[in-house]
Amino acid sequence: MVLVVWTDDVDQAYKDLLAAGVPSIQPPHDTGNSNRNALLRDPDGNLVEIVSKIS
Repeated sequence: MVLVVWTDDVDQAYKDLLAAGVPSIQPPHDTGNSNRNALLRDPDGNLVEIVSKIS
């Protein structure tokens, strides 16, 4: 299971989360469906995907 969180800017959210010490699984990337995604782990080890629309 993955918790999906939408944001206005995946790249900035990813940088902020990395700076806070959140472990990255997959850096921001375009998914081909007009979304930009990144995958991280929360403190309990759960997968969290952050997503934004590509403008």
